Amino acid sequence: MASEDIKTEGLDLGAVDHGAPTPHSYTTEALQVERLQDVERPFTPFNTDADTPDFAAATPQLHIADTLLTHCDSDEEGLFVINGTVAEPSDASGTVPAHQAQYRDADIAAFSAPANDVVDSSTIPDAAAPRQLSPKPVSSAGNKRVKVENEAGPQPKPRKKHREDARVASYDDNTEKETSHLAVDQPCFKAAEKLVPLVCDKILIKHEALLGRGYYDREIEAICTKFKDLRYVCKAYPGASIVGFLGDTAAGKSSLINCLLNRENIVGENDDGDSGTSVPQELAMADVDQMESIKVVVHYCPQRKVDALVKQYSQDIYEYDSTDKSELDGEELKTLSMKYHTALGFFTTLLCGREEFRTLEAAALFFARAQSDTDEDVLDAAKGYVYEYIQTLDRTDGCTTIVGNTMSAVNHQLKPYRGPVRAQAGGLPIASPWPLVRKITTHLKARILSEGLVLADLPGTSDTNRQRVQHTRDYLRQCDTIIIPHPILRIQSQDSVWANVMECILGDKQHSTILVATKTDDMKHGRESESVSSKDQAILDGFKAWYDSIVKEVADLEERLQDSEDEEEVDYSSLNRALKKKRVEKAEAEARWMEEGILLRNRRNAAGLKTKYKTYTRSNVDLPVFCVSNLVYQRHMHGYDHTEPPQLSLEATDIPRLRQHLFEIPAQRKLAGLMKLCKKDLPRVLLAMEMQCSKTKLERKREVEKKVIKPLEEFSDLMAVVQLKLKQLFEEMLQGVVDSHENEWRSEAKKHHESWVKYKYNRYAAFCRRSGQWKSPSKENIDWNVQISLVVEEHLLEGFTQFKPTLNVVRDSMRQRLDEVLAQLDTDLKESPQLMGMTDTLKGFHTLIELTRTSVNEETTKMFRDLEKILSVIRYNITSIETDDSYLMTKMAVTYEAAKARLKQGGHGTFLELKNLISKKLYGVDNVFLEIVQSATQAFAQEVEGWHGKLQERIGKELHGIVRDFNNRFDDVEVEDQTKREFRRELLATVKEAMGVMETEMEEALGMCAAYG
Repeated sequence: MASEDIKTEGLDLGAVDHGAPTPHSYTTEALQVERLQDVERPFTPFNTDADTPDFAAATPQLHIADTLLTHCDSDEEGLFVINGTVAEPSDASGTVPAHQAQYRDADIAAFSAPANDVVDSSTIPDAAAPRQLSPKPVSSAGNKRVKVENEAGPQPKPRKKHREDARVASYDDNTEKETSHLAVDQPCFKAAEKLVPLVCDKILIKHEALLGRGYYDREIEAICTKFKDLRYVCKAYPGASIVGFLGDTAAGKSSLINCLLNRENIVGENDDGDSGTSVPQELAMADVDQMESIKVVVHYCPQRKVDALVKQYSQDIYEYDSTDKSELDGEELKTLSMKYHTALGFFTTLLCGREEFRTLEAAALFFARAQSDTDEDVLDAAKGYVYEYIQTLDRTDGCTTIVGNTMSAVNHQLKPYRGPVRAQAGGLPIASPWPLVRKITTHLKARILSEGLVLADLPGTSDTNRQRVQHTRDYLRQCDTIIIPHPILRIQSQDSVWANVMECILGDKQHSTILVATKTDDMKHGRESESVSSKDQAILDGFKAWYDSIVKEVADLEERLQDSEDEEEVDYSSLNRALKKKRVEKAEAEARWMEEGILLRNRRNAAGLKTKYKTYTRSNVDLPVFCVSNLVYQRHMHGYDHTEPPQLSLEATDIPRLRQHLFEIPAQRKLAGLMKLCKKDLPRVLLAMEMQCSKTKLERKREVEKKVIKPLEEFSDLMAVVQLKLKQLFEEMLQGVVDSHENEWRSEAKKHHESWVKYKYNRYAAFCRRSGQWKSPSKENIDWNVQISLVVEEHLLEGFTQFKPTLNVVRDSMRQRLDEVLAQLDTDLKESPQLMGMTDTLKGFHTLIELTRTSVNEETTKMFRDLEKILSVIRYNITSIETDDSYLMTKMAVTYEAAKARLKQGGHGTFLELKNLISKKLYGVDNVFLEIVQSATQAFAQEVEGWHGKLQERIGKELHGIVRDFNNRFDDVEVEDQTKREFRRELLATVKEAMGVMETEMEEALGMCAAYG
């Protein structure tokens, strides 16, 4: 477009020539600097020739004028206006006329004034006052509308609008703190933290003052030591919360970590082309005294670990060389080969500076001379070479530290520690110490790290190098959370993803695993063909309809704009602005349409992954799933042109949500630490000091004495419960056997008796007279008692065998309970406010408690071993007939005696009565089997009572020793002079004041923290 009308508000303005545009673009900060610098610059005429060398530096006044124009109000087409006036141009020679120079100088002075100064327009000379320009006439030339030059000067060249206004600012993750609902981000949390040293210092300052006046009390000094420790709030917080990133190469781990940090190129990778990560790389918060932006600490394996690695890898090489490969299957050969190449790589990576380890073949030759897997000559030589290499490393306290203000500078020095270094083409290999590196920790400032979170990029467990795999498995044990990132394209089907899940399950981390699907902005991964629900389709159709309507509006505006060139009465500028605005709306609508499709797909993927995880782990664990786009988030991180918005909003990238989820882990632990400190630890120490100042030692002892006696009382109650429990369990065991097998026993006994009845009367009577022992018609010795015993023996033995674990459970439960009682006593006394000042005095007492715990455990084990012996005797008596105390023989003897008495009587019906007598005993309602079970139950109950008495005596003696020792540590009479009493009163007043702070300001701050959570 050649020229356009200029739309103005208020007065119509004329046009002036501003000369050639300057090459500078000013930021706000640069503009402020120019303002301050140009206040003192004298005015000198200048030339506006843009071809003049160093034009920008030589013409500062022109820069100021240009800056004024740049930052003042402008119309849509580029005419810049200052408070309804237009700045004066220079004449053709490049010199500003005198009357215009006065006006220009006054304007510069007004602009260059400090921000809080006001330039009074009354101080500006009349000659320099802004001129109100007359409306500029407009004429037509052919079919084109052109602007007519004003009399004041030539028509200005149109200036392009600055693009800064059209950009969306880069995202700063620190803004998340402003919208956070976590307590650690609130002022109340900081207030509570500051109150802790304030409370402690009140006591400590008063104590120092009393010391200066000659008052010293050992117990009060001990309590003050507690205050000195508690005043450092950071000690109350838990250690670092480690988040490990476990995934395959190119899974997006490093990019994900960089996005979570809201930084670029923080997580580095080595360049050997085989593995992105060779050693665990931690990212932790910068140290308090850290001067540089970035500090990297390389932690090495201890020497004993290095020696073990050298020995292990030497043996792996020997094993490979000495093994007959033809006898191995494919999997065994693969494992052996991986171990072999890992071992060779270990030595060639460290020792490639030596001729014998320059190549894998050379290293293999070096170890080929080994005569066995423990060849001392080869092993000692290898250890010596590795030790020599270690001495060449720049290490301080076993670590190498690298500092810098840019990650690129740090990465250049860090490269050999992260992994193998690729040599130049045709050059010698470069040694790298990475096989000796345990981990690399990078300290820097980032919001996600500010509360103690540590992010760790780990080597993949599918790596062919077994050392990298072992590095990862060792590190996973200390991780609190494990994140498995994987591209969404293959996350449901790739075996390696679920292999990583299995690593987490084997490490008992299934409840702290997070699955992250990366590259969710990839619209062409084949998921569009999935059927969607009618509800989801309606949502997508709604976004499409919105987009189509805006596309139509854009087309209409473009057509109207094209037609407006032939219509003078149409406002071209308004149409152009409307078209630009509508094109932005079109881009936003298209992005939101794409975003909704991606979000719907992400929800389906997340639901599918959760279901598959539950099936895979056979549990009901709700797996956290995040669907992220690192690429799109980086656009938000850098800022973007609002006419080309990303296809996902910031929230839809899911990075902020994942960052908040991870940030909450240490934040919640930190809040819990502060709550414990302020609600339990500090009040307890304050109470101890109050008691120390207000109560005598004997008064405090009487308050604690109940706790010391408590184990004895609990033991007595416990023993009564154990005694009843043992009797009950034994009776239930035997009754269970009877319920399961009584009918079977009676049936078998009946069969035996029916076979005996077939004997003639004389033989049957002979068995009765001889207590069941005689000869069968075939002259074979028969013992009815043996046959009866065999009926129940197997079942009863099985019952006793099953009772053994039950007895062990009772034993373990009793030992655990007694140990818990004594451990609780130890803890209560250590934390008891009444005794806090007697820490040194009671050291021996706490040692006695520990010894008593061990002794009680041993005595309990011995006594239950005695009970097992008692049980063995009862088992023998109930299943055997060879002992004098056999329950079966005892009960059958009664029956045999009755039979003998009937035989003596003789007469008609004797045989029938004998048969009835024996049959009732064998399979009647009150049969012999029930009688022997009852005998065993009674015997066990009687034995348990005696056993209980012995156990109570032995363990009671140990517990009485605790009470006796405690009482011996206190004097019966306590004397304190008046001076000490006065000092204690002064200290007590200070303690009360500190308690007041805890009950008011601290309670209020903690209440607000709890509300946030």
